[in-house]
Amino acid sequence: MTANKDQYGAMASRWKMARDAAAGEYEVHNGGELYLPKLTGEKSEEYEKRKKRTPFFNATWRTIIMLRGMMFRRDPSAVVPPQMVDELKNIDNTGMPLKTFAQELSLEALIVGRSGVLVDYTQVKEGVTRADATNARAFMRLYHAENMLDWTYTNDNGMKVLSMVSLAEDKADHPDINFDESDQVKRVLRLTDAGYIQQVIVATKDGDVQVGGDINPKMNSQSLNFIPFQPIGVDSLQMKIEVPPLIDLITMNFHHYRQTSSYEHGCYLSGLPTLFIYGNSDDEKTIQLGGSSANSFTNPETKAEFVEVSSKFEALENNITKKEHQMAVLGARMLESKTAGVESAETWERKQSGEESVLSDIATTLSGGMTQSLKWYAEWQGHASEDILYNLNREFLPFNMTAQQITAMMAAHIQRGISYDTLYYNFDRAGLYPPESTKETEKGAIDDGGGEI
Repeated sequence: MTANKDQYGAMASRWKMARDAAAGEYEVHNGGELYLPKLTGEKSEEYEKRKKRTPFFNATWRTIIMLRGMMFRRDPSAVVPPQMVDELKNIDNTGMPLKTFAQELSLEALIVGRSGVLVDYTQVKEGVTRADATNARAFMRLYHAENMLDWTYTNDNGMKVLSMVSLAEDKADHPDINFDESDQVKRVLRLTDAGYIQQVIVATKDGDVQVGGDINPKMNSQSLNFIPFQPIGVDSLQMKIEVPPLIDLITMNFHHYRQTSSYEHGCYLSGLPTLFIYGNSDDEKTIQLGGSSANSFTNPETKAEFVEVSSKFEALENNITKKEHQMAVLGARMLESKTAGVESAETWERKQSGEESVLSDIATTLSGGMTQSLKWYAEWQGHASEDILYNLNREFLPFNMTAQQITAMMAAHIQRGISYDTLYYNFDRAGLYPPESTKETEKGAIDDGGGEI
């Protein structure tokens, strides 16, 4: 196993935890004992009932969608040749516009902290010119962190150059290949002496098998001397693996889930009074509760009473409330400045607008990755690329709302102190939502628990 695969294996469990938290209660419940351990001596049937009674309060997704809303509260700034404008309405060859593609990348950055963009060109059969290939065009394709399996950098005259990338792909994207259930299909990008090539590899239980010959993508009839694959992390445009930026909040969300299970379990037990019967000599008699039936006992000293728990579980309630506040604070820390010490008025203004925050780092990295990808796209389409720029908004907090106010509003909403209507009203007035958003669309995205992750 390579060092890259060691890194991948070490991070895979955290990626799964992050995706399950963002996806919501359905995926968390499916995770079973991974997120909610069994109690000592608890039978499987009782465990399943307890799990179904336990809600997952999805502070993770609420935070992610709020942070993404801040990044896109203003449209990204795109400088591209005029002839590219219409092309960018379908950037991935499936009808996805460029802004939506950038929003998908931002979700990946906030959830797992890593993704990649492959800039490619529709394959054209040998002997057919691109002018004759009606649908041939450049496009971008997003790869998730889990799909970026392995990679190699080489040194080229002192420059660190990406020379190999192995990418997992969906079997459904290769309908012409017959797969066994355990097979995995990979697209391997290589930089060879003859230039950039692609290989479709099927990883079987008996080893890797290449399907078809090498694919030699060409730009303006010339082989490429680089791999047009752009990795995008939290603060790096390299293939290195980074920890999900919201991992502390995600971990706290699962602590909250387990404490909620204890609270709900206690409420369930205390909410079902238990019948105690004293002095009954008729041990085999079936006891009827409710309805029109009557119970008769031969022992005149027989007494019966219901016993219930009177505790309100204050310690658990307080613990849950505390964790909800901690989650709000952890989410708001994405907007905090990373600098310390005495601050000038200019520094304070930058801090309040979010220009020195972790979220700003993510927006800067995404902007750099998108700019490079657009340059490759333009070159493949025959457009000038030297002046292309793509910048995400980095003014997250208007000067009339401070980071402390944002934290307080998020905490109040998470702890059910204010309604979503109130939260949206205040955030919308502060300009924290995109111009085209509405209360209904934003609430719908949150209530869905995450959508396609």
